[in-house]
Amino acid sequence: MPVLNRGADVKTTYKSFDHVFRKEMLDIRDRHNEAGRPKILEDTANLTPTTALGLTGLACSGGGIRSAAFCLGALQGLQSKETVRHMDYLSTVSGGGYVGTAMTVAMSTSTNEWFPFGRLDEERRETPEVRHLRDNSRYLLQNGLPSLASAAVIYLRGVMMSVLVLFPILLIAAALLISLNSNTNALVSIQFLALDLTSVLGDTYIL
Repeated sequence: MPVLNRGADVKTTYKSFDHVFRKEMLDIRDRHNEAGRPKILEDTANLTPTTALGLTGLACSGGGIRSAAFCLGALQGLQSKETVRHMDYLSTVSGGGYVGTAMTVAMSTSTNEWFPFGRLDEERRETPEVRHLRDNSRYLLQNGLPSLASAAVIYLRGVMMSVLVLFPILLIAAALLISLNSNTNALVSIQFLALDLTSVLGDTYIL
């Protein structure tokens, strides 16, 4: 994969997957080994990807602000079980990137990898910002029963618009077909608009 030339020791702009993997191991080795999992040796020159290393990853999916709120709750749940510190990789996309990036920046800049979305006062109180985000990011019924009523109205509006737009077109098409072939006797002749082309093109027959 293409990488930036960051020093004289980089001889080529293309590095194999194994090379990238070994560089990653150098970055996560100390944090990984402190979590009490299978040790990553200091010499990573011959390391290859394997499940024996006990590497773990966490993915935050996309979906806008609601996905960010959902990932926030999931991360808080994992943090309450002291699971976040066992994660070696974090992958995010779209809405999940909001909370994932914020967590990465906060934990990377703090001396003890402080989790930025934890609760204060021994897990008894959240920050006002985090609580507001969690309390105002409902998925389906954002405002309770009023949201259910508005969702039903929006659904019915879509159905009615489809009926009002498509139904007249179907009626016009059906009327046009009936006017061109009003009965089965007309099927044995060839007509185009008001012209009778039977004498030119010949008769047709009903099988």
